[in-house]
Amino acid sequence: MYALNLPALEPRLQRRYQQLVMQHLAPTDYLAAGWRALPETTGSLAAAQAAWRYYRNERVSLPALSEPLIVSGRAAVAAECERFALSLYDWSVLGFARHASKTDRVAVRTKAPVGYELLTALLLSDRTGQPLAPLCQELRAAGGVLSTRAEQRLPARQHLNAVGLVMAHVKSLDLGKPASI
Repeated sequence: MYALNLPALEPRLQRRYQQLVMQHLAPTDYLAAGWRALPETTGSLAAAQAAWRYYRNERVSLPALSEPLIVSGRAAVAAECERFALSLYDWSVLGFARHASKTDRVAVRTKAPVGYELLTALLLSDRTGQPLAPLCQELRAAGGVLSTRAEQRLPARQHLNAVGLVMAHVKSLDLGKPASI
């Protein structure tokens, strides 16, 4: 099991992190996303509230949360890649047009603030094309870009400029094989 590499994090938060990872590892279709309440959890609402409190903790950073995924990606490259560590880049629009309570929404392909933009760098096998691990994720909101490659919010950039910075980050991860971007 992975532990966060944050010396300031007390053991209780380390255990909560491990529980959140286990909730994501529920036995379902390998393409199914999202967490599930573990049997010892009193219910899905309690699990959702506990996760929300954990993610809102100022001592838990996005780069620290993504580190186990990068470690897993390095191991997957060694086992699943022949010559290259392929990476795929995807922009997704997360629409929340009817959620007025989300005050940090941005204009996404419209003039009105309707949601968020998510940029993902996904590691793929050069043998099979199967997804191996997300290497970086960035969410553009009104206050800037939340990123797994930086502790602080980043400024919003044009798509090509943002992808270029994420490509440079992927190259810097030392995946064990050349990053083919």
